Amino acid sequence: MRELTEGDKAHLDRTLQRWAAEDGSPSARIQRRIIYTILDINDLGKYSVDELKVTLLPLPKATFSLGPAEGGLSAETDILLRAIKGQARRGRATPGESLTD
Repeated sequence: MRELTEGDKAHLDRTLQRWAAEDGSPSARIQRRIIYTILDINDLGKYSVDELKVTLLPLPKATFSLGPAEGGLSAETDILLRAIKGQARRGRATPGESLTD
């Protein structure tokens, strides 16, 4: 996957503006807002959209998860995060409890 160039962004912006002029329906406006939101996240530079799910019916909706744009988690932090999630899934996580049990 490559990053958007300034040319890509300009082309996308022109396409979205043309679409807005042609279709001002609520559904199309929501779809464009979803695209603009994802582009805004990309422009922040700190985050990237890791997963995106778009549903069009009954109304357009996007569900996405964000992750760090660079690096990600260290191996140690990843192990700790997995342990916390595992404990939470089993419903055993309590304050002060050892996560390595």
